[in-house]
Amino acid sequence: MVRSLGIWLLMGLVWSAEVALDLPDPCIPGAVMQASLTVTDPESQVTKVELPEVPGLTWQLGRTSSQTRVVNGQASSSLTVGINLRAAKAGTLEIPPITVRMRNGSALSTSATTLRVAPGEARLTGDLMGEVAFEPATIVPGESTTLTYRLWVRRGEVQTLGINPPEGAISLGERQIAKGRAFDAQGQEWTLLTVTWPLTFAEPGPRTVRGQQEVLISVGDGFFDQRVTRHQTAIAPATLTVASLPEVGRPADFTGLIGPVTATSALERERVSIGEGVVLSFTVSGRQVELVKRPALVIPGVQVYPKDEKAEGGHHVFRWDLVPTTPGNALVPALAVPYFDPAGKTYRNAVTQPLTLTILPGRARDLGAVGATSAEPAPVAVAPTGPTLPPPRHGQVTPRPAPWLAPAVFVGALIIGLAAGGWARRGPRQAHRGRALRTAGKDPAALATALLALRPALTTEAQRTAADRLQARIDGTRFGGQALGDIADLVTTLEVVP
Repeated sequence: MVRSLGIWLLMGLVWSAEVALDLPDPCIPGAVMQASLTVTDPESQVTKVELPEVPGLTWQLGRTSSQTRVVNGQASSSLTVGINLRAAKAGTLEIPPITVRMRNGSALSTSATTLRVAPGEARLTGDLMGEVAFEPATIVPGESTTLTYRLWVRRGEVQTLGINPPEGAISLGERQIAKGRAFDAQGQEWTLLTVTWPLTFAEPGPRTVRGQQEVLISVGDGFFDQRVTRHQTAIAPATLTVASLPEVGRPADFTGLIGPVTATSALERERVSIGEGVVLSFTVSGRQVELVKRPALVIPGVQVYPKDEKAEGGHHVFRWDLVPTTPGNALVPALAVPYFDPAGKTYRNAVTQPLTLTILPGRARDLGAVGATSAEPAPVAVAPTGPTLPPPRHGQVTPRPAPWLAPAVFVGALIIGLAAGGWARRGPRQAHRGRALRTAGKDPAALATALLALRPALTTEAQRTAADRLQARIDGTRFGGQALGDIADLVTTLEVVP
């Protein structure tokens, strides 16, 4: 329907009105068609509608109706004048402005427009017709297509659609429904429903849609004669061809992922110390991201432990625990995911940016947690305390010690002095470092601290190998969520007294 608007403005009057002309599109040659002229918010009665002469077109005024609406407390009125018209032959007719005169002497005019005159849809017969098509009809997996369903209804009500996307379709957007009108060869008006689904498919092969469409039509003349009848029509099938993906250039690790795809990676922290853990996240965004496999990750100087993963909302997130073993800068390499680009019909990679992890030396407090104790303080001699003996009385003879007593005391003191010197030179007794592992039990943090203190005392290759194996077990428990398992043999090997 062609719609032209005219706005009246005359001699500074304070009120305004609007006039609109609705024309059939197309106008069927030789058929009597219906047009309408609507005047909105007139403040004076319409007295005359002047239809200009148009070569090849015959038209005359029809029935008139009025309507008043109240929206948000504001009232508006409109006057609709019907127009019956007939075009002699197909083509395009230029329609001059139509003048509407009001009782107060003012006038409104439509804008000049055109009328398309063309044959109606010869296929439209009966009460119902439908057709379905894929546009385009041939794609590769991941390429978009539109399933279009057109339904023409001469009369009646459609409750449910008889066509839906085929099984395995991947939606690329919301379903859209548009309502319009069409005309058959006799000029009768039909309602046209156009339903579109943007789709794609992940697997190659043919896809066919077909169905039966039903419409409900009310029949009868009076209140007691009203009844509903069901009319059905078959919808001709439509087939979509989903061609196979090309073999040329297909990556060996391609899992069927269709683009567009993006990939990003991020570190929880960019600076850590040896013995600490940091989380690396790798996110793939797009359609069908659940097809993505966890990529292999190797970082020199860093132990890598796969963590959890989650795929939802168009994002697939993989995480790793990274445990550095060597100070310096560790390069986290770029991670890539292969996918097929349907627009370019080629294979591409979604690649992340490489990251740098700064690794600091281990903390001093970790090294001193278990190991040799500090030197014991030297004993301090304390003078004995007790009652003081009274001096001898006058005339009392003090007994003298036996002559052999002095040499005996000297020899005894010499022996005690030599023994005390040897004991002092012995130094403080060190803790049993290997036994600290057993004391730690199954606590990963305590085991890590005890093993760190024990490493300098290891002297054999078997002990160092056992320490590396135990370290891997501890790191797997602390950062990888693994079970510690039986470590009794490793602890026994590492029980060393320096």
